Amino acid sequence: MSDDLGNAAAVRYLPPADRAVQFVEAGGDLLLTLSTRDLPEMRDALLAAARRSSTFQGLVRASAGRVMALKAKIGLAGV
Repeated sequence: MSDDLGNAAAVRYLPPADRAVQFVEAGGDLLLTLSTRDLPEMRDALLAAARRSSTFQGLVRASAGRVMALKAKIGLAGV
């Protein structure tokens, strides 16, 4: 899980789209941001990367699987 990638000083030099894609490439499962203005750019970059690369798509699917398994384990599968 990330900290706030929309406002993180450590990655401020990167465009929000790159922050999102690199986070998933590094194995991140849940990307958090408080900056709603960055959400469309982050979402669009993630979708584009998944369409462009079956490897990236596999990372996203594996991440979603881990999140859903954890939700099921702690009783939040329907949430």
